[in-house]
Amino acid sequence: MVEQSTTGPMAGVAGGDIPAAQGTLHRALDWRGAFWVAAGVPPLVLFSIGGIAGVAGKAAFVVWMLSMCMGFLQSFTYAEMAGMFGNKSGGASVYGATAWLRYSKLIAPLSVWCNWFAWSPVLSLGCAIAAGYILNALFPIPLASAPQVADWVAAHIASYGAQTQAVIDYLAANPGTPVDAAIRAVAQADGVAALTPAFRSWEALALTVPGLGTLHFNATFVIGLILMLVIFAIQHRGISSTAKAQRVMAIVVLVPLLLVGLVPILNGSIDTMNVTGIVPPTSAYAASDGAWDIGGWTLFLGAMYIAAWSTYGFETAVCYTAEFRNPETDTFKAIFYSGLLCIVFFFLIPFAFQGVLGHEGMLAPGIVDGTGVGAALAGLVNGGAVVTQILVILMILALFLAIMTAMAGSSRTLYQGSRDGWLPRYLSHVNEHGAPTNAMWTDLGFNLFLLALASDATGYFYVLAISNVGYIMFNFLNLNA
Repeated sequence: MVEQSTTGPMAGVAGGDIPAAQGTLHRALDWRGAFWVAAGVPPLVLFSIGGIAGVAGKAAFVVWMLSMCMGFLQSFTYAEMAGMFGNKSGGASVYGATAWLRYSKLIAPLSVWCNWFAWSPVLSLGCAIAAGYILNALFPIPLASAPQVADWVAAHIASYGAQTQAVIDYLAANPGTPVDAAIRAVAQADGVAALTPAFRSWEALALTVPGLGTLHFNATFVIGLILMLVIFAIQHRGISSTAKAQRVMAIVVLVPLLLVGLVPILNGSIDTMNVTGIVPPTSAYAASDGAWDIGGWTLFLGAMYIAAWSTYGFETAVCYTAEFRNPETDTFKAIFYSGLLCIVFFFLIPFAFQGVLGHEGMLAPGIVDGTGVGAALAGLVNGGAVVTQILVILMILALFLAIMTAMAGSSRTLYQGSRDGWLPRYLSHVNEHGAPTNAMWTDLGFNLFLLALASDATGYFYVLAISNVGYIMFNFLNLNA
């Protein structure tokens, strides 16, 4: 069966780009190109590093390592499946769906849909975090201790008194607080709000969707939309152009990220107390240590479930089998070397973060929601203001890297699902560069909806959770396939 599928007229061909039939993907890629396209997976560790620390506690870095090992082992199954279908793109879900087809015409397309639904939201989630970094850089919210806030408080504090409603509310929420302290706290909060750029609080529309959440069309949404259109423009020129752009960004992003992970280990900044006495927390997002009881194991396994969304993701390297010049050998090399790259980063970065910051430090709001990870990276190497700004810029590029990977893979899943008759036919359209543009537009439109939903912290984790449900279902169905 393997030989029949891999020795067709397109298999084993090397050299330059292979002419493609009109309306089909172009064989313009080797395993190195797929490796660079999949290089957006390691930065996914930064998406949920705080969330997993909140759920797993001191066991967080162990969760990342175990989950990565599981992902690497199952990737050999996906590589073998991909090698059997040298003429298909779209990843392991498309190949696995072929096995399910003889048993159920419902499960086959469900596998494809779950994989797409798992990967596609990376666009909206990545753009939401990147928009947060850009807003913090261009329209920063002043700290309560900033000199301009102190000046505002000095100029307006006379207008506050014990009978001011905001002060009364503060005292009710914080019983035992002296009146003078309450007045100053309220004045500081008002000073921060008054000095915050208007664009940060601007919102054109907030639309509540019953049973789902609230869609926020705000500054985060606008910046995220711009970022999506930029990425779409890059990928519009085909997979070869995408791979070249990914290679440049990957080198710029991953080399410094690797150094940031190594420096704390080499200079002795790792606090052994932070990575020993490994136990889950007493409850999710609690700073206190728990025990290995039923509740602790529940949290640990829940963290393994969350981590899978990131650590298994390098299987996207086999999404491009129909675009490989030599799919017989390129598929295995692409997923194997992508897996090795991910092992390095998913082992190193969580360990370094936890070793330096500790469990309590990992629960900081900026780590949990992702917007403070750039500053935390600078803290790992004791960097100053300049280093912090450089790493923040690298964080934005890292998010670009992950978003590029997601759009490239998820659009090809839609394309192949359409070619195989499981999804609407219009998704199989390919432009003159071999890019599945209708599938890309569908991805973009769906993620604009998700971006509006993920434009606040609650919506962000809601989208991440439902995306992960799809990903675990896809992996279950395909390992059985």
